[in-house]
Formats: sequence, structure tokens, C-alpha cells
Amino acid sequence: MWVVVLAVAAIVGYFVWRGPRKHQQETRAAIPSVRCEVSPRVETQLEAPRRWARRDDEARWVLPGQVFRIQGYEVSSGMVYVTTGALAPDGAWCDPSLIQPGLSVARTLPVVEEMKLPYWPSYAEISPAQRARYLSWLGGGRSDPSIDQGYIFIFFYGMEYRVLRELLSSNEWSHELDSILAELRRLRQVYPRSASFQGYCRSLVQFLECFRADVTGARIPLPVMRARVDGTPLDLRFGLGQIVKAGEPIPADWALAWAYAERRIDFKTAAQRCRTEFAQLFKLRYAERFGDGIRVKPDGTTIRVEYRPASSSLRGHEMHLQVLLPDVTSLKAPLDSIGRLVGECTGALDEYSRALGRKSGSALLEFLAALLPRDLLAADGSGRVAKLVQWLKEKTNADGTTVCPASELLT
Repeated sequence: MWVVVLAVAAIVGYFVWRGPRKHQQETRAAIPSVRCEVSPRVETQLEAPRRWARRDDEARWVLPGQVFRIQGYEVSSGMVYVTTGALAPDGAWCDPSLIQPGLSVARTLPVVEEMKLPYWPSYAEISPAQRARYLSWLGGGRSDPSIDQGYIFIFFYGMEYRVLRELLSSNEWSHELDSILAELRRLRQVYPRSASFQGYCRSLVQFLECFRADVTGARIPLPVMRARVDGTPLDLRFGLGQIVKAGEPIPADWALAWAYAERRIDFKTAAQRCRTEFAQLFKLRYAERFGDGIRVKPDGTTIRVEYRPASSSLRGHEMHLQVLLPDVTSLKAPLDSIGRLVGECTGALDEYSRALGRKSGSALLEFLAALLPRDLLAADGSGRVAKLVQWLKEKTNADGTTVCPASELLT
């Protein structure tokens, strides 16, 4: 009797299993596959005894402009992975960014409390309502400022895998990498308050900048330092290394960027409150003291260019770019010289800064130029002091004297 029961159960189980598989194969055939042949590149350092997950014909990368539709949602901006079947088969490559058409998607968007995603989100594991939110965000141009950062990370994981596992292996810079780099920068501007995303995105942007400079021989552009940062950015160290390796002196704007990035240099209130005046004064006195710039002799320490992926499918792996550039930021002597100059410029602006910080500072702003360092005033070619100097030159005679109405002089 038990033998008959087990036999019947096995037959029923087979047909239950066969039904979804057949439907999955039919759905998979409806989505065309785009193959990408790549060769190995960029050294990978394993932090754990795991192998890389490899993408196969079960998934395709959608380029910008290629349209795909899922359960009423249309996306044309690309830069995502989509399965060629309804669901990713067991044992196949399955990145957390992978969009699977067979997973249910709600017809309505979630309420606010349902929008927040876990720390390591995955398209396959979020709710149908959250998938609707994600697909709506993709279709709307990925610019909704109210979106939870978990949705941004799901999208970021796909670009991360595309870049690290498929594009960098060619050892060439491509137009697609240009597009991805531009999108990463755009996302950083759209979502400035997401600290975690900003950190990972900034690191990937800097890694890509270094890769492009390494394979093309281009110079790293001067990083924009809007505020004090935690640690010297990779692109700043790379750019300084390029300058020194070429036997060139460090220009004033690079020295100032290094100073802003270095925690060993103390930036007092005057340097922060009067940022524009401080930068002008620093560059003036840097040129007076060092001419074209400080010349540095490397000590043999080289830059370590690396990136730690955010995606769970790449977790435990570090990407390393093999470069032979001196790590200028490891040297003490040039940093000490820059630090002393920072202190000197800060002290010269202290009186102006304190006056600016008082409640009456804004009302007296047009007169506070009298408290600026003299060399900074002399370099100002368009301010009120410059206009006064020009007026005096025009009015005075050859012997240095003139007669003019008192009202004109006071004005």
C-alpha cells in the first residue's frame, strides 16, 4: 500500500515541477539575448575562498535606448541586467540587480513605510510593491529625490558588475564606460544626502578615473574639494603621482587640494569661513615662496589603486589596478611646508574673519576689505579698493597731487 502511495506522489510531483519549467522556457524565448565576449583584465584579490559568479546566456545587459517592458512598466534608459527567461534558473548567475520578468510586480506603488529596503537589497527578494517602485523609478529617469537609497543600490550593483567583470577586462577605455561614469556622477548630484551610496559611488568613480588615466595616458583632472574630506582621495593621490613622476613641480591648486584632504593640517575658522579669500591668498603666497611649485623627490612608496565592491555577488573581492606612481602623500617634508603656509594664511585672515563673523559683519561687508591682507588687496583687479586705486591714478598729477571736490572724494 505504501509503495502505491509513494509512486502516485512521485508522479504528481513530476508534473507539478514540469509545468513551471515549461512556462519558464517559453517566457525566456520571448526576450532576445545579447552576448558579450570579454577577456581577463584587472587583478582580483580574493578575501574569501569563493569564485566569481559568471554571467551566461540566462541574463543580458540592456544598453541605453533598448526598451524592455515588464508587467506594464516600460524602461528605455538601460544600464540594467534582465533575465532572458521568466526566472533565473537554480544554480545560475543571479546578481542582486538582476530583473526577473517572472517575479510578480504590484500594479500600485507602495506606501511610504513600505518603500524602505534592507541594507543589502536584491530585486528578487523585495516585495511586489517595492518592485513596482523600482521599475517606476527606472522608467522615470532615475531622478526621484524621495526614493530610498536601497533602490539606488540595486541599480548601482548592476553597473558595478558590468564595469568590474565585463568592461575593464578589455584593458581599453570605451564609450560605454564614458556613459556609465557620467551616470555615476549624475546620481551623486541627484542623491547627495545618501552617505553610504555617496561613499561607494565616489570610490567607483575615482577607480574608473584612475583606470582611464592608466590605459590612455591622460592626466587626472584636479579634484574639486568643496569641504574637508576624510582621508586623501584616490584621484588626488593619483594626480599628484603623475605630476611628480613627470618631474614637474606641484602646482598651487594641487597643493591646496592636498592641504584640504590632509587631516594632519589644521584648518582654523578663518580658512573655513573665508574660503574664497583663503584660497586666493594661499596661491599668491605659494607662488612667492615656491615659484612654479614644490619639487618632490619620491621615496619609493607607490600608490595602491583598489576598489571594494558593494554588491553581495562581488563581496569578498578587491579590484587592484597595477600602477607605478609615487605616493606623494606619504612624504612628510612637502606636507610640512604646505601646512606652515596654511597656518600663515589663516593668521593673516583672522581679523577679517572675526569681523565677518560678528552680527554687524553683513551690514559692513563692503567696508571689511580694509581688514584683508595687503597682498590680497593688491591682487584684486575688480573690487572697491582696485577702483579707488584706479581713480587716484587718473586724478593725480605728475607730482602726485590733485584738487577735487570733497563730495567726489567721499563717494
